[in-house]
Amino acid sequence: MEHRVMKAIAALVLLGGVSACAQTQVPPPTPVPPANLAPLYFPPQKAMSSGDYAGFLAENLKALKEGGGESGQDVALFNIGFVYAYSKSPYYNVGRALKIFDQLIRKHPESPWSFQARAWTDMLRKTIVAEEKHRKLRGKVKSKEAEISSKEAEITSKEAEINSKEAEINDLQNQLDRSRQIDVEMDRKERELLK
Repeated sequence: MEHRVMKAIAALVLLGGVSACAQTQVPPPTPVPPANLAPLYFPPQKAMSSGDYAGFLAENLKALKEGGGESGQDVALFNIGFVYAYSKSPYYNVGRALKIFDQLIRKHPESPWSFQARAWTDMLRKTIVAEEKHRKLRGKVKSKEAEISSKEAEITSKEAEINSKEAEINDLQNQLDRSRQIDVEMDRKERELLK
């Protein structure tokens, strides 16, 4: 029994030493992400980085026609809507983008792409309102510029009229001065004759 106790004590000492060594020499394991988590991605990034919006649009139109399942349809609709919604795309067309995004929201209301489409739709509608206000303001500015131009032309016309009147006044003043000189000269000659 004493032999067993000694073995147990030796085992405990040995385990304690090994565990102390293991704690100081072996680094803790790095956490491994679960295999079912796919990396986040944004499909339109492909077109944005390459600039090939035509190819990206054609690829998604084809995927939409072929009907690659529910998840394929929602992604394709979002990608097509993005091509029309993105202002740097040569296919930029807000009206079409809104129609595509509305179709995505109606057909796939619970899709994550549908929620993104809702955000894009809200932003595009606000953009339309802002652009409309901007267009109206530009119209008002053009109207005011035309009004200013008209007033400037009117002022120029009035200035020309004033200049003409001033010239006429100067001419009349000169005639009056000459007439007075003639009167003075005649009065002088008359006095000379009367002397």
